[in-house]
Amino acid sequence: MNAETLMSIIQNEVTFKYFTASGPGGQNLQKNKTGVQLFWNIDESNIPFENKEKIRRVNKTTKEGFLVQFKSQTERSLDMNKKNALYKLELLIAQSLYVPKVRKATKPTRSSVKKRLKTKNEHKDRKASRRNNKVSDW
Repeated sequence: MNAETLMSIIQNEVTFKYFTASGPGGQNLQKNKTGVQLFWNIDESNIPFENKEKIRRVNKTTKEGFLVQFKSQTERSLDMNKKNALYKLELLIAQSLYVPKVRKATKPTRSSVKKRLKTKNEHKDRKASRRNNKVSDW
């Protein structure tokens, strides 16, 4: 399962807690709760078990089984902060499900080996020619 399909499942399972935020917004911030804290209980989630284990391996969970909470209070509006918190969760899940490609070992091509040996011999001959032209003792 990729991160996008997991996020469509997870979006129905997250809970939000709202608080008065600090930062840009002026009087609107003092009147309204625009900060968002996102909670997601990984134990009660409907995602497959192997994906849960991958996410747990990379990220810390609390004793209650909640994934690390995300706070967002950078924006002026509640909706933008919600989107920002969900985006942070999506990045974390995509990062934990990422599997790096396995490197396939390759041999150097025949022409590159020939080229390397040719330059090596040229360098050797250049050094050898300097050795033979010593000035005799006076």
